Amino acid sequence: MDKDINFETYLVINSKYFLITVINKKEKNKIFEKKEIILNNSDRFDMDLVDEFLKKNVFEIEKKIENFLNNIFLILDYDIFFPVKISIKKNLGGEFITPKKLNYFLNETKKDCNKTLLGKKIIHLILDRYSVDEKDYSILPTDITCNFLTIDINLICLSIKEIKSFEEVLKKYHIIVTKILSADYVRSLFNQNNQDLILMAKLVKDGHNKNEVEMLEKKQQNMGVFERFFHFFK
Repeated sequence: MDKDINFETYLVINSKYFLITVINKKEKNKIFEKKEIILNNSDRFDMDLVDEFLKKNVFEIEKKIENFLNNIFLILDYDIFFPVKISIKKNLGGEFITPKKLNYFLNETKKDCNKTLLGKKIIHLILDRYSVDEKDYSILPTDITCNFLTIDINLICLSIKEIKSFEEVLKKYHIIVTKILSADYVRSLFNQNNQDLILMAKLVKDGHNKNEVEMLEKKQQNMGVFERFFHFFK
């Protein structure tokens, strides 16, 4: 069997329910969805219950898509994320803002954060505000020179221990976590909270927030850590 390249699978972990959904990427429709209500819900997730839920549904999904389920997008709907807000200021000496300079600045920031945020991983990195020579912008300008560039950054982090607990359960089914998303962050980008969480998460994953920077793992890197930042210059 080939990899499940024609499908995307989303797993929602919530204190009240588990939900797994498979979307046909070409047709952009749901082809499988199962939800299970948790009777004894708590403010922490029970990995044994997650395991049981996967056991009931992974094989059924693989029969449906006639393929192995290799990757999953994990949406965590728990208050376990750790927000960090920082600001960086750089002297560009009157030069134009370029992708190379920005990538370098953000790489520096990520390295500094990794030293400070021990035991945590950055899940979402959002560039909240740009100030070019003390003039504010919501979207980064690329056609002006700059002396001083200031960027306000919002980091949404998660404990590496928590991440590994999910990875270990999914590994039993030979599934890799492609990306983790914070459900609260996803909802914050849309006006109506009653919208379908899966469809909102897919939009976020596909770049709905143009100020969110996608960080690639080292083995995926070709053009630097921050891939989506280059979209500003297209």
